[in-house]
Amino acid sequence: MADEDHLKRLNEIETWNQWRESDGDVVPDLSEADLSKTLIGRADLNNADLTGANLSGANLVGARLAKAKLDSANLKEAWLDEADLRGAKLSGANLSKADLFRTDLREKAELFGANLSGANLAEAKLLEADLSAANLREANLSRTKLHKAYLSGATLSEAKLYQTDLSEADLSNADLSGADLSDADLSGADLTNANLSGVNFRGAKLCRAKLIKAQVENASMAFVNLENAFYAPASPPPNSYLEGISNLETITFVEGQSSGIVLLRKLLQEAGLRTEERQATCAIERNMTKHLIFASYPKPENQAGDFHRFFQALRWREPLKMAHGFFRWLFFDSTVAYGLRPNRAIKLLIISFIVFAVIYSFFLALDMGLIYRFLPEKRIVMASGQLVVEQNAGVEQVNPSGFFGIIGRSLQFSLVSTFNIGLNWLDIGNWIARMQFSEYNMRAIDWARMLSGVQSLISIYLLAIWALSYFGRPFG
Repeated sequence: MADEDHLKRLNEIETWNQWRESDGDVVPDLSEADLSKTLIGRADLNNADLTGANLSGANLVGARLAKAKLDSANLKEAWLDEADLRGAKLSGANLSKADLFRTDLREKAELFGANLSGANLAEAKLLEADLSAANLREANLSRTKLHKAYLSGATLSEAKLYQTDLSEADLSNADLSGADLSDADLSGADLTNANLSGVNFRGAKLCRAKLIKAQVENASMAFVNLENAFYAPASPPPNSYLEGISNLETITFVEGQSSGIVLLRKLLQEAGLRTEERQATCAIERNMTKHLIFASYPKPENQAGDFHRFFQALRWREPLKMAHGFFRWLFFDSTVAYGLRPNRAIKLLIISFIVFAVIYSFFLALDMGLIYRFLPEKRIVMASGQLVVEQNAGVEQVNPSGFFGIIGRSLQFSLVSTFNIGLNWLDIGNWIARMQFSEYNMRAIDWARMLSGVQSLISIYLLAIWALSYFGRPFG
């Protein structure tokens, strides 16, 4: 029960504040007091005990309530605009339809199980606040700071969370059905088992967010950023309007939980969003590869740069699976990112052309006698101003003089080796040979011949994977 002397002092706000200033060690006891519809906004109520007090309709605008005890208090329709409630305890309090505009609830304020339905919390500061199991149905939380807030099991259905900062917040098992989260920041938020049905995520940031076994049916995800999100919902897919959804290729999921991203890809394909569809395909295939390589993926310890943990996470007990994973990574991920970046194959082709040209230039500079010009029989040559048909084949060593001569011949041989495909209808090497001033073919022996063969194989594969990825859906 409230202290009668303390209640009497509160009738005169100036007297109350003077008393608090002169005797700061006294903790005001106003527990279970009836202070409904009172005007005590200017009163110093820091550290006060207001447990179970009736403050319904009270005017507490700008009130000083830091570390006050308001557990089970009735603050229905109270005015708490810009009040200082840092570190306050409001567990089980009734704040329905209360006005907490720009209220400061930092320093881990406790609102466990509080009723905030219909309350106005716009632009309030609730960083690291405990709102677990709280009722925030239809509450206005627009532009509210909820960084690292604990909202596990909270009810936020139909709530307004426009441009709200929910980064790294715990929203596991929360009910957000029908909520407006447009342009909200949910980076690193935990949405495990959360009900996100019908949520408006338009323009929201879900980077690194966990959507494990979440309900996303009919949720609007247009222009959502899913960079490094853990996307493994357990429900029908979101709304089919997915324009602007981005960074799908970075999504991760546990082995056997790919249905969510597969259904999302189907929606993207039906909508004709080819780039986004390719991103989803890349995510599916890339995760499949990592599941083959790592025994425990995804997990935080599997981070790039930590070689020891990377080495330990490899699937050593299943070497065939691990080898299969590395094969997929080398031939499909590093080349075209599973169809997402087909032009990467062309870039690799150009790089290989330059690298091999450098190697060939060393052979020519050292005069190793490994590259020759093969002169075919019945070739046409110009002799003494007249055209002559040479009947016999011939061989000449390629021995250019000078720096530019060596570079030119090495680039020429590298180009011929790159396009030495050998198909009757696609013999690009022969087309290149026809652009020479005289009739001959460049060939090699020993190490140069082996390297030329390797270059041709690499080039054929890169051209083939580029064509398949650019014009088709080889991984779809």
